[in-house]
Amino acid sequence: STELMPDSTQGYLGLGLAFLRDGNATQALEPFQRGAEINGDDPVLAYYYGRTLVLADRASDAVAYLEEAQNRFPGDEDIQTMLLNAYTLSGETDRAIERYVEAIERQPDNGAFRYNYGALLLQAERYDEAIVQLQRATELDPTNSDAFYNLGAAYQNLAAALNERANSTEDVDEANDLIDQRNVNLETSLGPLMEAKTLSAGTPDEAGVCDALFRVYTQLGRVDDAEGVAECAGISMD
Repeated sequence: STELMPDSTQGYLGLGLAFLRDGNATQALEPFQRGAEINGDDPVLAYYYGRTLVLADRASDAVAYLEEAQNRFPGDEDIQTMLLNAYTLSGETDRAIERYVEAIERQPDNGAFRYNYGALLLQAERYDEAIVQLQRATELDPTNSDAFYNLGAAYQNLAAALNERANSTEDVDEANDLIDQRNVNLETSLGPLMEAKTLSAGTPDEAGVCDALFRVYTQLGRVDDAEGVAECAGISMD
């Protein structure tokens, strides 16, 4: 098709999609790029070319291209979402966070935006802020096991930070207060982690959730509960 009708974008779009479905993002780049060059007014081709740059591990190139594409198609949600992913994958965390703030202001009930923003905040060790976003993500999409898992992880990491502060202070009362706060956060992490376990049951993700639960139960001294998830986590209690 591309040989018989080289000025038609349909052949390039179909060829690129075929390569993508075959798991070959690198080979999909050329037809998508050519199609986008032929018709710069087609947001579908712009989206797929940007997406393929991301899949081909060219996140920096994807950022540059998708920023330009977003200016051409300011209302296209797919291009906007792919640009946010490209920011994250290229290591531009601060820029990605800034963009997610803007995106959520426009679409406050977008569960995917809330989840991705929360995951970024978790990565940036901004745990209190991450908890707010991930909690909202679970409310907007109660079937998102990753959102529940990351919410539990945010509470766990906050507990670890409190424990570190407790170990570094010489004030006994302050240390005890910090340990109490740590335990509260560990206990709070159990709810979302248990929900994540239920939602991920029978999938490869379940073992990771069980491992997180095992670590929380162990830190809280709940030996029986830890034994209950040990097998699922792949941990021997012998």
